[in-house]
Amino acid sequence: MFDGNYNQHLRLAYLVRPDESAVLVHGIQIQNIKENAWYEVFVDEHTGQLVSVTDFGAKATSGTYRAVPIYKHSLVDGTELIFHPEDLEASPYGWHENWTVLSTDVWEGATYRTNWDDDDWEVVAFDYPYDQTVAPTPVENRDAASITNAFYVGNMVHDFAWRYGFKPLTFNVQSDTIQDKWARGDDSVWIRIQWTPGVSDASFTTPPDGQPGILRLYIWNKSNPSRDPALANDILFHELTHGITGRVIGGGSAACLQTLEAKGLREGWSDAMAEWTEQTSATVDDYVIGAWINNNAAGLRTYPYSTDPTINPLRYSSLAGLTNVYQIGEVWANVLHNVYAALVQAHVWASTRFTNPDTSEGNVIFMRLFFDSLSI
Repeated sequence: MFDGNYNQHLRLAYLVRPDESAVLVHGIQIQNIKENAWYEVFVDEHTGQLVSVTDFGAKATSGTYRAVPIYKHSLVDGTELIFHPEDLEASPYGWHENWTVLSTDVWEGATYRTNWDDDDWEVVAFDYPYDQTVAPTPVENRDAASITNAFYVGNMVHDFAWRYGFKPLTFNVQSDTIQDKWARGDDSVWIRIQWTPGVSDASFTTPPDGQPGILRLYIWNKSNPSRDPALANDILFHELTHGITGRVIGGGSAACLQTLEAKGLREGWSDAMAEWTEQTSATVDDYVIGAWINNNAAGLRTYPYSTDPTINPLRYSSLAGLTNVYQIGEVWANVLHNVYAALVQAHVWASTRFTNPDTSEGNVIFMRLFFDSLSI
């Protein structure tokens, strides 16, 4: 789990958890001189589980990012300077480790490796503006704002999905499986920014557990200047959800979801996940995906997702005769929209939805059912 040697310092202590409960732990120091790494890990004396890690090094594990907040649609809603968004339960080492600016856990932007060197390492503040008056392709837009947002959203997806059960032993995607030593690692997702050839599209490839998935984001030419889906959180969530559903269903084999109906379900799940992040109160609004990136208020689908049949008439019976996976996905996503709305109406809404899956509010129940059902 940790690459280093036990350095003979052991102690018995009580560790106070965030909920103010205390647990008896063994503190064990592990040191790797070659990698300049030195940790103290705390193991529950009763269960043997790892409960906390202290990093004695000065390297950065946390960062500050100018990005589109995870609950917003896209760049049209504005960016914010977001301080230390990582969830240390899901990412104990944070998002930066091993003296690089790559995520320890998942969703590594390939261009990070080549364009941001280690001279900025101790700063770890990615505050770069995006110039909307020019194309996405100039270096300042591509290597700063677009990559920062994709990196931020990808790691946020990892952390929140981990909370809901998408963990190493359930075939998730992350480099270092420190929480579950028997799970496969080294399968973080690579996000390809402004990928070519191709235009006005995005795609996700999900290989079996233990192999990295690839998210490809192509520049969209539906506006002038063109737009970068790395700044469209709805598109990022939709595509990254393919990596979740493709892994969990089939037990990490990535071999399921191959029939027409299954592919349609997969598209519907991805839209539903994107919508879930943007519903920000107990009032369930109609939802449109792809409005900004497609430069069209109607977005990418035939109808908005809605509880009002005069706005979206799609029902289960609408599936008859459909042969397009996206049209099938629209039916399923609208069904899920109505399920979500009913749960929130009955059980209200929780603002802590990204970090606390154990409450009884309707939006949290919906996401628990979403993840739990994938494993059935």
